Amino acid sequence: MQVIGVAFNDNAPLLVPQFVQQFRANFPVGYSDRGRVHAYMQQSIMAPGYVPFLMFIDRNWNIRAQFTGEQDFFRNEEKNVRQMVETLLKEPGPKKRAGAARKK
Repeated sequence: MQVIGVAFNDNAPLLVPQFVQQFRANFPVGYSDRGRVHAYMQQSIMAPGYVPFLMFIDRNWNIRAQFTGEQDFFRNEEKNVRQMVETLLKEPGPKKRAGAARKK
C-alpha cells in the first residue's frame, strides 16, 4: 500500500514544502494542476467538491472508490478507510502477462 498526497490549489508548488513541514507528512506529497487532477478523477472541473479528495486505486491501477470532503465517508473516516484498505489488500495482485520476461 502506498499513500501519496497531491496538492492542486493555486500556488501548490510553493505551498507543498510548508504543508509537509507543518503536518509532518510521512508520505510523498507533490502537486499537479487542477485540470489534470479533475481529469484523472473523471470529474468535471465545474463540479463542486470539497477537500480532501480521497481516492483508492487497486493493484491493477483501477480507481475503486473516491470521496470528497462533504461525503458521509468522512463522518467515520478511520473506520471507513481501514475497511477499504483491508478489502483491497485481500485481493490478489495483478496477473502476469503471458510471455512477460522475468527480472533477474
